[in-house]
Amino acid sequence: MTSRESNPTHVFGRRTEPHRITIAKGPEVRSFTFRPWVAGVAVGLIALFGAGYLGATAYLVFRDQIASANVARQARMQHEYEDRISALRAELERVTSRQLIDQAAVETKIDVLLERKASLDDRDAAILRLFEKARTVGLAPPVVGPQPHPKPNGGAAPSDEIAAEDPFDGFTLRLSSAGFLGEDKAAVSASTDLAALPPQAANVIGRIESDFDLLESRQTTVIGLLAARAAERARKAQFTLAKLGYKVEDGDTGAAGGSIGGPFVPAPQDPFLAKLRAAERAINELAAIKNSTRSIPLRRPINGKASITSTFGTRVDPFLRRPAMHSGIDFKADYGHAIAATGNGVVVQAGYSGGYGKLVEIDHGDGVTSRYAHLSRISVKAGDKVAAGQPIGRLGNTGRSTGPHLHYEIRVNGSAVNPKRFLTAGSNLRRLF
Repeated sequence: MTSRESNPTHVFGRRTEPHRITIAKGPEVRSFTFRPWVAGVAVGLIALFGAGYLGATAYLVFRDQIASANVARQARMQHEYEDRISALRAELERVTSRQLIDQAAVETKIDVLLERKASLDDRDAAILRLFEKARTVGLAPPVVGPQPHPKPNGGAAPSDEIAAEDPFDGFTLRLSSAGFLGEDKAAVSASTDLAALPPQAANVIGRIESDFDLLESRQTTVIGLLAARAAERARKAQFTLAKLGYKVEDGDTGAAGGSIGGPFVPAPQDPFLAKLRAAERAINELAAIKNSTRSIPLRRPINGKASITSTFGTRVDPFLRRPAMHSGIDFKADYGHAIAATGNGVVVQAGYSGGYGKLVEIDHGDGVTSRYAHLSRISVKAGDKVAAGQPIGRLGNTGRSTGPHLHYEIRVNGSAVNPKRFLTAGSNLRRLF
């Protein structure tokens, strides 16, 4: 027991006894207890002091070199920043200059578009005026639906569809052509390519130009169709009237004779203007034909249902029962039915005339007259000017007649001709205008 208690042990090893330092000086003796951890602390403090001393010494030695390095690094960073600022300033100047150039290019292109719009507006106005004139001769404007943009190698023409409405109904003119631009504007337009414009502006202007191209194509197409239809109707009308012995002069006043002249200036080679001129000429010709037919006896003398009981030519005389020449056409209708003039003219006879009974005879000019016989009542007198469709009397049974009817004659230079030719021609012409 004495050994364990006098020399105790610990789990981590035997206990170390503290060191004692004894200092003797003469009769004086001093003793100090020196523990191990105190020695460790002392050594640590000495090492820390030494490291600080060495660091301070090194700083004093290398301070100038460190300061010089810091100054050089700051100068290098400053130069780099100045270079970047110079580059940014140059880029800003370049962008600003580019924006000014783009703005000038866009404004130039907009000026060209506005010129095109004004030109297309003028073309629209010319087309609408021509449409109004075409309607006066019974020619409805052709309808051209939306179609693809014209290709460089051309394309199939749209169908010639005729309708009463205008072809531009529902089409919005957003800004409107090259054919109306001067050479300077065309040159500016060519030099201001879309590739030189900003992408957003190029897209917008490109769409507007595409709409303008489509509208120009539709304008040229519709006026061409109108010219072709008017020319075709004028040709058919002339052919119909030629079969009656009539010849209609050209309705284009520019081609008429008279006091005209001047130096020769070639017409502009614009397809739209050429077709517009052709359409005007054809419509003028059609109008002249229509005006000339007003004096030709082409209408039926009886409106409504009226059967033909006897035609023109040889027939059996109803009274003598032997062959005789019938110089007109007999229409059967109710007694007192209104009888109308078949064309404009002047009444040359209005009264009783032998076998005709009560007769009205109208002079239509060019040696053509019409006769309306067996009337029950006459409502005009000699010398009166009458218009086509104007009532001139009432159907009756006077003169050499077997019952209420109208005897209708057409005479050319005094000779009776078949009225059926004029009635057929009138029916054909009404379909044309």
